[in-house]
Amino acid sequence: LEVAAVVRKDRLVRPLEAQFAPYIRAAFKQQEEAFMTGFAALEPRWPVRESGRLQEAADLDWESIWLSAVLASLAAFEEPFAEYIALALELGMLEAVATLQVDMAFDLAHPRAVAYMEQVAANRVTMVNEATKARIRQIVTRGADEGKSYGQVAKELREQFREFRVPKPQKHIRDRAELIAITEIGEGYEAGNYLVGQDLQQYGLEMEKSWLTVGDDRVSEGCAENEG
Repeated sequence: LEVAAVVRKDRLVRPLEAQFAPYIRAAFKQQEEAFMTGFAALEPRWPVRESGRLQEAADLDWESIWLSAVLASLAAFEEPFAEYIALALELGMLEAVATLQVDMAFDLAHPRAVAYMEQVAANRVTMVNEATKARIRQIVTRGADEGKSYGQVAKELREQFREFRVPKPQKHIRDRAELIAITEIGEGYEAGNYLVGQDLQQYGLEMEKSWLTVGDDRVSEGCAENEG
């Protein structure tokens, strides 16, 4: 039964993952263009080497540029996150009801479903943006400290954004956008399952929960440990 549940979940969520990932790729593209356009303004102030010594860096205020890029791309992230997290949550609820064969109705108007969607979507986008910002900080700071030219750093930034959004077929998870889609759809689905379980528990049914994974090479070490 556990194996069948895992296989069924994988079959149900994969179409949502495949639909969700392109929206995230497009959002990363929009964010990249907004950030790199603003980043170009730093070129005249970029530190250069003279007589073998690195000049003091001028005010490289890349964080305000980043904030502008976040605001410019916010809707491109938030709208698909909200839509697909809701779809995954609903799918998880419906599948739990069908599996348990209970005569109860669950939909996205359920108070717990509403609370989950309101809390999760915006938080997840914030987490994605914070991770991107950390990577940008690393590239910019290291580049300036090591005396790299503006052009070299700009190229590294472009390449980093490209890794976020351009699939590599040879990889088991092809890019960051696909990883985000897999994670968010999977968590939304499980949250829907759990929501049904919480309601049934309130009606007196004894519930047990455990981790189940597909068992393939996309499963993280943490999830594998929880399953064990």
